[in-house]
Amino acid sequence: MEWIDDPTEKLPTHVLSWNGRSWVLDPSAASAVSIDLGADPAPDRILQGLSSSPKARLFVWLPPASELGLGSQIGQGSRNSAISSESDSHRADYVLVGRLREGAVQYAWVMPGMTRAMRMEKNVELPERTVLHSGPPIAWERMCEPVQAAVLCAIRYEEWAANDDAARRLVESGDVRLAPCHHWRAVGPMAGILTRSMPVFVVENRAHGNRAHVTINEGLGKVLRYGANDESVVARLRWLATEAGPLLGAALRRSGGIDLLSLMAQALRMGDEMHQRNLAASALFVRALMPHAAHVADRHHALARLA
Repeated sequence: MEWIDDPTEKLPTHVLSWNGRSWVLDPSAASAVSIDLGADPAPDRILQGLSSSPKARLFVWLPPASELGLGSQIGQGSRNSAISSESDSHRADYVLVGRLREGAVQYAWVMPGMTRAMRMEKNVELPERTVLHSGPPIAWERMCEPVQAAVLCAIRYEEWAANDDAARRLVESGDVRLAPCHHWRAVGPMAGILTRSMPVFVVENRAHGNRAHVTINEGLGKVLRYGANDESVVARLRWLATEAGPLLGAALRRSGGIDLLSLMAQALRMGDEMHQRNLAASALFVRALMPHAAHVADRHHALARLA
């Protein structure tokens, strides 16, 4: 048996936790059954529960102190009313985990089934029927109307619903999950809407290996980021996914990547402030990328539409 001290470094095969009445041994496999060990289990009883796994990795999840629970201020009527409390950890996006280290109990919020290394991997993808938005976690009913409209449009774009009414029912029933971009190493302007089939730019810190993702600017006019949600918005999103995004990706791969720090430093010297005034940065980016886009484009009309 291997003792897991930090579940964000290595995933345990079993978690031993207190449910308020007894200790429960919970295997990580979805098909496995939890074992109720009673209020005062003997070590042999715990080892017997671990025997089904030849390389068992055990994490002991200490229950939070009552003072910590009372001071969390989570749920309806609190200042964090957008965050709900779940009694079942399998339904939670985050769990409060305690561990004993150097004679003291330490607590942290942890995403179940996810290590720090897994969060850094290239292939961490959004779950099905998940819509990311800008800002902190917020309940659907507290979202402003433009963000709600953008969420409904994204659901139609993904073809999870045929119209806004059906899309709204999916959100209200919980069949579509809403989450902040920052929880998935992503950012987006204004409404910040992002779903799994939307193309993104990847920004990589090559010195340390961490990555972030950002939506591709839709341009001007009726756009998702401002809450527009008619069929012209969906059509532009599909063009980004099927034509513009793949062309940009091929051009970036051929270029070996664009040095954004150098580009931004030069743009600042040219008068940009990297937010509303970004003409210099856009021009520098286009100048660096377009020769590669011209090289990889197999249709000149696609290149013209991109430009």
